[in-house]
Parts: sequence; structure tokens; C-alpha cells
Amino acid sequence: MKKCPSSEWLAFPVLKKEEIAQESFRHSQFLSDALVANRRGRVDLLFDYEEYMSFLDAVRKKFGNISSLSVDKAAHEAVADWIKKGG
Repeated sequence: MKKCPSSEWLAFPVLKKEEIAQESFRHSQFLSDALVANRRGRVDLLFDYEEYMSFLDAVRKKFGNISSLSVDKAAHEAVADWIKKGG
């Protein structure tokens, strides 16, 4: 496995299954998936109450619910759109 300070280090969000050196992790689908997923980048957003309610209303309007999957999709779409526009 690549050496890094921790999975939360922003400059190291990538790990591929084939880079996992420990045999027990490689042979367990659950453990190898968890290790790879744990290295993925994260962004934590704090909203003011009104802004958060507006965001959830927009998610509900587009996806029909405010499940974690719908909120995740909405956030990814917003970030992708922002990147596409050049930031």
C-alpha cells in the first residue's frame, strides 16, 4: 500500500485495489473496497438553516425525495457543473 499520513490527507485521495500489498485485504472484496473508498476525497459542507432547507427543497423537487443518495447526486451535479463552468 502507498505510504501516506492518513486517508484524510487531501493530496492523497487515490488508491487502487492492485496497490494493496497486504494479502488478507486483497482477497477480501469487502475489505479492499473499504480501503479504496476510504481514500476517496471528501468535502464537508456547513449550511445555515435557511440555505440547507432550500437545498433540501431543491433536491426533493428534482429527485422526489431527500435520501442520502439524492443529496449526494445533487451535490455531485452541482460540483460538476461548477467545474465545467471553470470554477
